[in-house]
Amino acid sequence: FVSPSAWQFFHPELDVRTALLAIAREFRAANGAEFSLIVDVTRNLGPVSAMRTVELASSLMEEGVVGIGLGGDEVRFPGEPFRNVFQAARERGLHTVAHAGEADGPQSVRAAVDVLGAERIGHGIRALEDPLLVAMLAEREVPLEVCPTSNFLTGAARRDQPHPVFELIRAGVPVVVDADDPAIFRTSITSEYRYVAQHGGIETLERCLETAIRASFADDAKKQALDAALRER
Repeated sequence: FVSPSAWQFFHPELDVRTALLAIAREFRAANGAEFSLIVDVTRNLGPVSAMRTVELASSLMEEGVVGIGLGGDEVRFPGEPFRNVFQAARERGLHTVAHAGEADGPQSVRAAVDVLGAERIGHGIRALEDPLLVAMLAEREVPLEVCPTSNFLTGAARRDQPHPVFELIRAGVPVVVDADDPAIFRTSITSEYRYVAQHGGIETLERCLETAIRASFADDAKKQALDAALRER
């Protein structure tokens, strides 16, 4: 995930297109690195700014940009006004994801799925407050990108209780384990995997990894290769 609209908000003089090209160039220069970029559209900056970001993202698809993701303050800036932004992104061939159900309640998750048509939901743990929504996520196989350490540190989940990720998995919701922003939360994907394995068992982690492969925006050949590598471990 990269956030050119946030960069430009704090640094108006920044050429965000050049910055994105530089990021892609550095990834390509890393030995053996494979990457895709999802460009963040920030709730706080409104739909007009978001539409500009969609245009930027769609112009950089050959550089590894595959989608947009809705971030920012979900309590003060609900998702519904971004309906046309998400539709425009899909029309340009971009995938769409949205952060929801972390700071705000299950209605935020429902809007991200039903109004925006998001293919994956970042966090989403407060869906548990609405059993019908949980059942819908399981039935439609909408993946949640769950970040345990981040949730504990922001107060979205309580440290003195098992993380909601395990209840979501038991309910049949597809769950991917993520690390949120490693620099801010002082974590890594390895640490997040370790937490899930220690508290839910290695089988639970393997289930999340299988979900991660299916939910990724990789092509079918890459998904098959990743799945085979996982099964050969």
